[in-house]
Amino acid sequence: MAAELKRELWEIRRTARQTDEGVLAIRDQIDALKQKIEEVIDLRNQGYPVYTSPRVLWKFYRFMTEGGFPGCQAGRKFLVINPDGRMTPCAMVMAYFDKQEDMLENFTKQNTCEACYIATRAKRHKVVCVSVV
Repeated sequence: MAAELKRELWEIRRTARQTDEGVLAIRDQIDALKQKIEEVIDLRNQGYPVYTSPRVLWKFYRFMTEGGFPGCQAGRKFLVINPDGRMTPCAMVMAYFDKQEDMLENFTKQNTCEACYIATRAKRHKVVCVSVV
């Protein structure tokens, strides 16, 4: 059941992302997307292992229906460390930096991207505590 819902959500997402603007959900898919998100939240409430919070699911819905999600903090709240040790502010951006300070100055300050709401970005506000033993 959960696998079927996941497949249906991704099909709605794939179809919706193929509009002329490339972001806005197709109007006849909006109700279906909302219904599927509600079903996933119901499964989570019943104890099924749904690890994405309702807050993130509804922000995804907003992203799909409003055509963007402002406030990207790539390079500040998250970044990618490549195998060669260089950093990339986002997996969707081919820009490489040796120091985070350079990334913040030359990418993050000018970043106006609204084109994604991937899991990394969706969970950027979570607090992570790291203990060094």
